[in-house]
Amino acid sequence: MRASKLIAIFLAVFALTATAAPTKTSAKTTTQTKTTTQTKTAEAKKPATIDNWISGEVGLFAIGARYERMLSSQLSIGGEAYWHSLIFIWNDGGIIAFGRYYVSPIFFGELGVGYNYHTGIGEYEYKSVNLVYGGANTYKGTDWISTSGFVISPGLGWKVDAGDPGDFFVQPGIKLPITIGTQRPVAFDIVGLTTYEEKIGISMGLVIYCGLGYAF
Repeated sequence: MRASKLIAIFLAVFALTATAAPTKTSAKTTTQTKTTTQTKTAEAKKPATIDNWISGEVGLFAIGARYERMLSSQLSIGGEAYWHSLIFIWNDGGIIAFGRYYVSPIFFGELGVGYNYHTGIGEYEYKSVNLVYGGANTYKGTDWISTSGFVISPGLGWKVDAGDPGDFFVQPGIKLPITIGTQRPVAFDIVGLTTYEEKIGISMGLVIYCGLGYAF
């Protein structure tokens, strides 16, 4: 009888232990499942990629606005409007569309096309018509001239997106707008003179900027 009682007690203790073990395991599994679900939910709220980059550009007597759309991790397209001045003589202002290629997640090369108005010092020859006496006088020399027309704008820069992907970013860069179009003295633009002979020319500008913006 004693042996039977001992066996019965042993079986009862074993049964209670076996029942309790799955319960603890189940509770632990449930906790892990909840944690995993919460982590996945938090990750799902974050976008897989940051595709839209909007920035304002500042520089030395300069202002601009830019939008960039990522097509892949290395390619993007966008548009920009800007006015940049260097000691009030060399100026560039225009509207361009551009494409970028990222050689790394930070550094990129850029090529833009569009319209640009450039001023700078250069050689110029023009004929001024004498409205009173008739005829025309030819002038040639160094002048403050403007070039307005089609522009090809290559550039380089880098994008600093500190912290988590997206939100605030900084984007310094440099570009060289090459303008092909009508040239004339800037004085003619200011006072609106039209008694001159236009010519087609090429000029190159220098734009150094720093973009401050928001990405999402």
